[in-house]
Amino acid sequence: MKHLFADGAYDRLKLMDKAAYLDFVVEIVRRSDDQKGFEVLPRRWVVERTFGW
Repeated sequence: MKHLFADGAYDRLKLMDKAAYLDFVVEIVRRSDDQKGFEVLPRRWVVERTFGW
């Protein structure tokens, strides 16, 4: 596993530095600032499923 998906809350310098050191790719999944209500975001379900485990 070399590609990680993370919630916007995990967009932190320490995480990014460690991921770069370990040769991981981190993709931050964010919602739009002007989004109202629920909207399915690409790959967001992977993040939510992982939190549920």
